[in-house]
Amino acid sequence: MPVAIAHKYGKFDLTTVWRLRGLLNRITPDLVHAYLPAASFLTPMTRWLGVTAPVLQSERGVNDWRSPFRLRCDNFVRRSAVHITCNADAIKRHLVDVEGVPAEKVSVIYNGLHAARRTPPDAGAIADATAQIGAPEGAIVVASVANFSPIKRHDVLIRAFAQARGRVDRLFLLLVGQGPLEASIRLQVEHLGLGGACRIITDCPNPRALLWTSHIAVLTSALEGCSNALLEAMAMGLPAVASDTGGNGELIVHERGGLLCPVGNVASFADALARLALDRSAAERMGQHNMQRIRERFTDDTLVAQSLELYRRILDCHWSTRAGRPSGDPRANAAAPLRRRDSHASVRHTR
Repeated sequence: MPVAIAHKYGKFDLTTVWRLRGLLNRITPDLVHAYLPAASFLTPMTRWLGVTAPVLQSERGVNDWRSPFRLRCDNFVRRSAVHITCNADAIKRHLVDVEGVPAEKVSVIYNGLHAARRTPPDAGAIADATAQIGAPEGAIVVASVANFSPIKRHDVLIRAFAQARGRVDRLFLLLVGQGPLEASIRLQVEHLGLGGACRIITDCPNPRALLWTSHIAVLTSALEGCSNALLEAMAMGLPAVASDTGGNGELIVHERGGLLCPVGNVASFADALARLALDRSAAERMGQHNMQRIRERFTDDTLVAQSLELYRRILDCHWSTRAGRPSGDPRANAAAPLRRRDSHASVRHTR
């Protein structure tokens, strides 16, 4: 698929809208779907400059950081977007209940894993991952795949792990990620005397083999949308201990696929980790439940099918309106069929 770049120079560079308009006028897409905050904010403005294709926005998290002024600006721009997609019902509820977006203007389409991300790794990759983790024989590996940033609350995770390990000394912590808090995380691990029971891996583009080799997944984030880290852990058959925030509870069925804990509650996370470490049969059942749940609900095929259905509904309405026919009239669709995939181009917004 061709890629065209509309450069964005600085945080408040509204001239990007003109460059986007030029790109879209050359590409002439049937529909434009903008992702991430900057793209979702700027792309609908191209409609003010003559772009006729319907524009969709996307919300990938609960953006409670927005100031009242920014929210007014967002809602003004949203008038030029025909629809908003989000990847968790928690995000939709926030948009409707807090930001005042009409419910009928928002659809939930969950993230989906490609087959390569939900297929068990081969024996060689498993052996390499086992060696890379370096856990003692018989250890129960607790894996966390998350950026080393404040919102992921590694401070809660490490303290909870230390408490749980006081009850189950076979526990071993695996932290996979990168970020500005790496030094403080390493310091906390050493301060709590966990240096021999923890492995930190910062260079891992695909954690699939590491997850397959682990026994429990944990995510202590203060806020999440539809966590890809949880989805990938579920696909590798792991039970999950996760904070009850955002879309986590929509992925993990409490007591069936894992355990949900209040945000920031160290004791609750420690109890959950110890429980799954001690009851291995329950943990295995939860892991199998999660693996099946991924196959049934969170695949890339499902994501693509739901997205295309939404696009067809929007284009049906768009073409019908332009042709002066009622939405759903088959003549509207016949007049402007969906283009071949290879005629599309995507527009990437640079920071």
